Amino acid sequence: MKQSEQDQLLKDLLGDDSPSNLRTASLEQSLAALRRRRHQRRVAATAVAAMLFIAAGGLLLQRFSAVPSASLASNSSRAQGAAPPAENPPAIKFISDDELLALFPGRSVGLIGSPGHQTLEFFDEPSNEQ
Repeated sequence: MKQSEQDQLLKDLLGDDSPSNLRTASLEQSLAALRRRRHQRRVAATAVAAMLFIAAGGLLLQRFSAVPSASLASNSSRAQGAAPPAENPPAIKFISDDELLALFPGRSVGLIGSPGHQTLEFFDEPSNEQ
């Protein structure tokens, strides 16, 4: 109990008021204290609900903002010549080693590695003829 409440209680007990006035004053003070506590609980509950609402909104915003960036990345990679979707796979034409080397006339190129796992290597600098 706060000092001011104790002083008020002593004043009420030792005062010349009649017992009915003391009961009325005590009841009013008790009701006021209960109303303050109820108000504090409501404020606390509202604050907790607001924090939960903000956290849920942040999670939803994070989830939905990540989805468009992934779709943009896939769209930009398609625009840059990445493989088209698997729904309509294009027919792949396999060429021989000689056909591959013939695609680069006038350049020093070679296939390095075991058959089936070869890499195309360029041994000269590309010419910048424009």
